[in-house]
Amino acid sequence: MLSEAEFAALLQRLHLLRQKAQQGLQVQDWLDYLELALALCKASMGCILQPQPNAPYEALGRLGLPANELESWLTLPEFQAFLQRAATKGSAVRPPNPQLPWPQLLLAVQLQGTDAPILVLSLPPEDAQRLNDVLLRAFLIADILPASSDNTQALQRPALADQAIMPLLTLLDDLYRARHFQTAAYALVNGIVSQYPFIDQVVFGWRKGAYMRVRAISHYERFEAKTDTVRYLEAALEEAADQGLTLRVGKTATEAAANLEDGIILLAHRQLATHLAACDLVSLPLFDPESETPAALLLISYQESIPAESHYALQFVAQTALAHFHALYDDEAGLLKRLSRRASKAVGQLFGPENLWVKVTIASIAFVLLLSLIVQVPHRVKGTAQFVTDETRVLVAPFNAIVADVSVTSGDTVNAGDPVLSFDTQELMLQLAELESELQRNQAELDKARAEFTNVDMAIASARVEQSKARIGQVRYLMEQASLSAPFSGVIVEGDRRELISA
Repeated sequence: MLSEAEFAALLQRLHLLRQKAQQGLQVQDWLDYLELALALCKASMGCILQPQPNAPYEALGRLGLPANELESWLTLPEFQAFLQRAATKGSAVRPPNPQLPWPQLLLAVQLQGTDAPILVLSLPPEDAQRLNDVLLRAFLIADILPASSDNTQALQRPALADQAIMPLLTLLDDLYRARHFQTAAYALVNGIVSQYPFIDQVVFGWRKGAYMRVRAISHYERFEAKTDTVRYLEAALEEAADQGLTLRVGKTATEAAANLEDGIILLAHRQLATHLAACDLVSLPLFDPESETPAALLLISYQESIPAESHYALQFVAQTALAHFHALYDDEAGLLKRLSRRASKAVGQLFGPENLWVKVTIASIAFVLLLSLIVQVPHRVKGTAQFVTDETRVLVAPFNAIVADVSVTSGDTVNAGDPVLSFDTQELMLQLAELESELQRNQAELDKARAEFTNVDMAIASARVEQSKARIGQVRYLMEQASLSAPFSGVIVEGDRRELISA
């Protein structure tokens, strides 16, 4: 984890890199930017890819990744689709896949500018729980370097790092100087309001038990927790924390349409916006290393919309200070609560996903030892014996057929009348259908001969009808013999099921 000094130094280097790139973008600038991005996002390796009109992506810079491996990946359709998702949606995530040559967790973020280069970061699979934090950090530095063909436009637009991150370093310093949880909470909400004139009010919520509670409201040193306004605020914070999403409700048609996404609930936010007559509401959930949401920020504006760039900056700063809030909250808790929380954390680590195979091995050894104390294993002695029976019956097939099903195998005990095996009667059924059709035809000829009063034809047709009935009876008899049953109670001494099936 980066210290405060290291974090501030990284941001300062990014600021200087942007100022340098505005005078003219050089190839080394991309490598410097990639180095700082890897350090800030704590990624193992990465690259910056530039789209080409009629060719695969061109690598503007790469670190920790062999050139031949990157070239092979650029030819894979799966990787091309991953980059296309990032170019379409602004970001993309590819989960770890041991079946592919690059099994790590991949994160792609589209940088700012008309040429739209894509920053690709590689993370170890165990870092999936901090994916939200890495994504926020990548978005915050997405416009540090102007695109090669868009330098003029980039100079006219202030950098996100300049307008959002650098002023908040003072706020982080105030937060880390606070020695009490409530003091840090008020330093956060009041500091945000002072840094952003378009934000009129900030609410900080902290999870207590199963519910989110309001702990600090900007401009208010004290507030009544049971008022309707506070209940509306807590409902909105709970709504964002439960869904783990940044939720926004605004008055403009564009913002309203942006919030109409499948599966996203905004009922509490709309009720709060109506209650406060607010122009814009933004809720920012904060995630701990276990991907839980112990806290959330609520930004309120009564006059204008809150720019999206400030969402990323504020969530990033609050996320960075979350560990300090946890430490202050634990220090102010009672002895029993601290012991209970530590015991719960220890149990979570014991049964959590970390060091899975070590835990499985220890649990297996403990289980075997427990079984050795409880279960008594019988002692077996090898020997030879001869099986003698009073009566033996051999069951043979009554006709040539294929064994379809065997109900028993050698060594099984059966009672008189229990099914033993059955034969495939599909061919007999086909013969039966053919004979019944032939019987109908002969019967029709007999009826015709009777109608015409031709004795000779009637006798021939009658004989054919009797012949068809006899053959039908024979086939039905064979079908009745297609299932063999045990003639008496006993033990199957010979006949393995696996050998008899389909014999």
